[in-house]
Amino acid sequence: MGDVFAMPSVRKKTLTARTWLTNDTKSPASVTLSQRVFAGASEVKALPAKTVTVPAGKTLRVEVSVPWADAKLWGYGAYGSPELYWL
Repeated sequence: MGDVFAMPSVRKKTLTARTWLTNDTKSPASVTLSQRVFAGASEVKALPAKTVTVPAGKTLRVEVSVPWADAKLWGYGAYGSPELYWL
C-alpha cells in the first residue's frame, strides 16, 4: 500500500479516503481495499470495501466515501469535543 489521505466534510457529512496503492511486482495485482475508522479501540465507521486491479509497476489512486452525519467535531464547549479518529 502507498499513502492514505482522509478527507472529512462537515458540510456534506461524509468521509472520503483517498488511497494510493502501489504494485512493485511484474504482474497485475487484484486487491481488496478495506478501511475502518477507530476512536481508541472502538470501531466507529467502516468504509465500503473496494476491489481493484493495480497494473504491474504502477500506482493506482482509489477513493471510497461513506456518509458520516454523527462524527464528533473537534472543538470545545458548544463546538464539539477533542476526539481523535484513526483510519
